Amino acid sequence: MQNSATKKPSTTTAEPQTTKSNPTFKKRIRTTDYTVGVHFSTTAKESINDKVLRLIKGDIAKSHEPKPQ
Repeated sequence: MQNSATKKPSTTTAEPQTTKSNPTFKKRIRTTDYTVGVHFSTTAKESINDKVLRLIKGDIAKSHEPKPQ
């Protein structure tokens, strides 16, 4: 999926795009281009902010658990 005419160096920013009803973004990591489709549930009970915060808190809690020996 590389286009030599628009070849860019590795980037850390995403390029938002929309196709049909689901948004996508493209990300280049080194020489590979990735297209990521995004889907959000319309029936979700929590906002995206609440979900991300919950995931971060869960990761922090896991990092403080004693490791099995």
